[in-house]
Order: sequence, then structure tokens, then C-alpha cells
Amino acid sequence: MSDISDTRRHAAKVPVVSTTILVALAGLSLVAGVAASLYVLSRAGQGGRSAGADVLLSVGCLLGGMATGCLLWGASHLLRRRSRAALLHASAQRTLRQRAASAPGSGGFLAGPAVPPAPPALAPRAPQPPVVAVDSGGARSAEQQLLQGILAQLKALNENLLLMPEQRQAKLRQQRGQLAGRFIGQIERAIEAGQFPRAERDLAEFAEEMPEETDAHQRLGERIIEIRDAAKLAEIKGRTREVYDLMAVSAFDRSEALAVELRDKYPEEPKLTELVDRVRREGRMFLDERRDRLYREVVRLAEARQWRAALEAARKFVESFSEGVNADAIRAMMPTIEDNARIEEVREIRDHIRDLIERRRYAEALQAAEEIIRRFPDTRAAGELKQQLGRLRELSKNSAGHHPSER
Repeated sequence: MSDISDTRRHAAKVPVVSTTILVALAGLSLVAGVAASLYVLSRAGQGGRSAGADVLLSVGCLLGGMATGCLLWGASHLLRRRSRAALLHASAQRTLRQRAASAPGSGGFLAGPAVPPAPPALAPRAPQPPVVAVDSGGARSAEQQLLQGILAQLKALNENLLLMPEQRQAKLRQQRGQLAGRFIGQIERAIEAGQFPRAERDLAEFAEEMPEETDAHQRLGERIIEIRDAAKLAEIKGRTREVYDLMAVSAFDRSEALAVELRDKYPEEPKLTELVDRVRREGRMFLDERRDRLYREVVRLAEARQWRAALEAARKFVESFSEGVNADAIRAMMPTIEDNARIEEVREIRDHIRDLIERRRYAEALQAAEEIIRRFPDTRAAGELKQQLGRLRELSKNSAGHHPSER
């Protein structure tokens, strides 16, 4: 371990010494240029040369020293940056080797879990299976993935440092083109899936991130409008057909609800407002026709003295149409219809009792008589049957005491 540390310190000292020497040389060059310039100026006009030539020579010495110094300082700066990148690269590789050496089975210890790098922007996130258990192999792969990402970033940084400005611009354009392609693909998928709000959000983000792609923005915006309008027209056509189908089977409540929902979804379409008005108008016409038909049915049954059927029709009419002139007329007729319906039912039961007595089924006749007395106690038939209950009970008892063959 000490040999490795010494090697590291020696490797770190080499660029430091080199950069220090280069900086010192740059300073000496600058000082030498200034000294030479001052020396030439001090001897201007001597040695058979003109003063103008000596001044130009002095300026040349000063510029030469400054240029040499700048070049040496730039070389030291570039050497420092490259050495720093090399040290980071070597450190990452060394950490990777140490992680691999500390894995189970190699005699080392497993370090704490590292956080995996975040997925790249705009990349669709694949569904992750439920985590059942975490083993050392999974932690090791996560650490390796992290270190490999660091190495890739260091490699890209090193490559960018070595590239010329034109090459950097070309690489940047390529990366921007790839990003634009991901944006366009994502928006196209949202359009094909009919997710137009999502497509509009992605297009707004695309325009914000890459404002220079105006042609792509315009093309995608027009495509969203075109596909969305086509989908809207198809939906309106299909739902309108459903409204008409419901109207055909007299389901006006459901057809009106569907038409109102469609109108509220697309309020800018005037045809949908007309559709709602038509459904409501035909629904009112259907109700008016049904009300008139039921009213005529009640009147017809009452005139035909079919009182129980008339009573049932009248009750149905009042339940369906509780308001209006016809409803008031039906309510006025109800007491008469109810009384006549009771009389009609009592007569039918009384005739049935007579038939049972003629056939000597006295027990059944007794039950029917008791039912009339219980249900219609205030009728004449109930009063007559009360007088005959004793005789019917006696006949029923006698008939129960004899065998059917003795009758």
C-alpha cells in the first residue's frame, strides 16, 4: 500500500512541477522582453541606426516576450487540465477495481449501496418488477453501473477538451438533433394514441427547450389539430347516431342525457345545440301523445263499464302525469270509478260464491263470503252474506263430515 501511495504522489508531482516550470518560463520571457525593450530604448540613436528603427526594435522585443510568455502560460494551463482529467480517470478506475476486489469471495467487505444514476430525459421508463430481495450481486451491479457512468462522463469531458471548436459545435448539433428526434417521436406516439392534451404539453416543452426547431413545431402543431379534429368529428357522428337510435325506441331521457353530454363536451359546435333542442322537442311530443292516449283509454273503459280496468288505467295516468287539465279530470272521476270497480268485483265474487254453492263446495264458498265481508264491509252484498254465514258454516261442516262418495 505504501508503494502505491508513493507512486500516486510521484504521479501527482510530475504535472505540478511541469506546470510550475512553464509558468516560471512564461514570467522570465515577459521580463526578458521588457528588459530587452528598455535596453534598446536606452541606446536609441546610437551605433549608426536611426531612432525610429530602435523604437520599432524595442516594441518588437516587448511583443516577442509577451507572446512567448502567453504561449508558455497557455501550455501550462492545458497541461494542468489534462493532468486533472487523467487523475480523475485513474481514480475512477482504481475505485472500480477496489469495489470488484471487495466483493464476496475475495476477502474484502461490501461497501454501502450506491445510488444508481437517473435515467436520461425523455427516455420511457420501463416497468420495474416488484423487489423481493436485494443480494450482493445486485448492489455490485448498481455500483458498477454508477462507476461506468462516471467513466463515460470523464471520457466525454476528455474528448471535448481535445476537440477543436468546430468539432465541438458539430458534436453539439448532433446531440441537439438526437434530442429533437426524441421529442418528435414522443409527440407522434401521443398523437397516434389519441392523447392530445399530452401531445400539446410535450410540444410546449419541445418549443421551450429547442426554440430553433420552428419547422418541427409548426408541423407537429398542425398534425395535432388535424388528427384531433378528425377524431372529434368521428365521435360526434357516432354519438349522434346513438342519440337517434335511442329516440327510435322512445328512450328520450337517455337520448337527451347523451345529447347534452356531447354538447357540453364540444360547446363550439352549433349542430349539437340543435340536436339537444330536437331531442327535447320530440320528447315533449311523445309525452303529450302518450298522455292523450292514456286519457282516452280511461274514458273508453269507463264508458264501457269496465270499471276495474278503468281504475287501473286511471291510477297509471295519475302516476305518470300528475299535473295538467287531464290529470285533474281523472282525479275528479276517480271516486266514481273506484266505487263502480268495487261493486263490479263484489258482483263477480258473489256470482262465484253462487257457482260454488251449486257445486256443493261449501267450504270454498264460505271463504269467498268471508273475504267479501272483510274487504267490502259497507256493500249490500256484504250485508246479505252476513245473514247467510251461519247456513254456509253449517253446510261446510256437514260436507266435511261426509265421504265424497256419499254425496
